[in-house]
Amino acid sequence: MHLASPLIDINGRGVTDLNNESMDFSVDTAIVASGKGLDELKGITVPIKIKGTWQAPTYQLDLKNLFKQNSDLEQKAKKELNRGLEKLFGDKAKDEKIKNVADQLLKGLFN
Repeated sequence: MHLASPLIDINGRGVTDLNNESMDFSVDTAIVASGKGLDELKGITVPIKIKGTWQAPTYQLDLKNLFKQNSDLEQKAKKELNRGLEKLFGDKAKDEKIKNVADQLLKGLFN
């Protein structure tokens, strides 16, 4: 599916089962306009998974693909995580063991 407006662009793909009235979709939403405070969001694609039944669908932000499709966000997230670790652990944040644990957590999120 494809929806376009002056503000957003939506591309989706997936399947729906008519008999069970269920669905499984992946939808990518992107801000295409600038101005009105949207300049920082322009060009960022937000992937959303929609699953479940027609009567009770569930929505989930696909973080893994969000960072994969928007490498700038991944770099910002890593920078903020490192800043948070420094606040939490102080000088110990530079310890190799703590860095390895943080890297493992990020690896699961970004890969």
